[in-house]
Amino acid sequence: LPILILYVALTPYFAPPSLEMMRQLSLIHFYNMDWELVRRGALNTAKLVLVVPLLVLLFSFSISWLVVRSRSRARYALEFCAFLPQALPEVILAIGALLLSLFVLRGFVPLYGSVWLIAIVYVVARLAFATRAFNGSLLQIHRELEEAAFVAGLSTVRTAWRVLLPLLRPTLLSVWIWTALLVYRELTVAVFLGVHDNITFPAVIWSYWYSGVMNKASAVTLLMTVVLAPLIVVFWWFGRRSQVPAG
Repeated sequence: LPILILYVALTPYFAPPSLEMMRQLSLIHFYNMDWELVRRGALNTAKLVLVVPLLVLLFSFSISWLVVRSRSRARYALEFCAFLPQALPEVILAIGALLLSLFVLRGFVPLYGSVWLIAIVYVVARLAFATRAFNGSLLQIHRELEEAAFVAGLSTVRTAWRVLLPLLRPTLLSVWIWTALLVYRELTVAVFLGVHDNITFPAVIWSYWYSGVMNKASAVTLLMTVVLAPLIVVFWWFGRRSQVPAG
């Protein structure tokens, strides 16, 4: 598939592979690309990749800590609310966010047409998996560690920072990588909520594909792959370093 994408991006028009088509390979679609559109899509995607995983980590860790450590009955309602978006298709979440931004929040918070509306939907959609990951990890950490930190005079926030987060580093890293990769390639929400100003990389590809310009769509896909490949290598390297050695 990557070889096919490369072939389509370099051919002047879509045709079955042949020796004649190989002679016509060129960078014409890259030269004629709407680079302002691509730049805007790349910038918005970068914002989402940087912000959404951090918010998912913050909210999911807070929810999981309250669910696992709290003795209040309200923790069941909190866990249910965090898991509820998993039962809804992302199309439904996108439509709900669109209607909310147009008819409820428009006079108070101008979210419609902004990249932050997409970010909110992404955060809500990813909470279910992230909280489950943190729930399992927190259950393996004994309460005595936190109690010892409290006895030593540490606050709840400092206890989480100095005691829990170092022990949860593998979970933090895996959730961050998983969320960032899904945000980077997610299309459904970006298409439903996308306008000229908040378009993302996948939405740029979709716009070219929907317009029948498959060669330019393949060219942008190739750019996305080139950007993503080094990031995957870096994430893999950090993941290997965070693993606890056996024995």
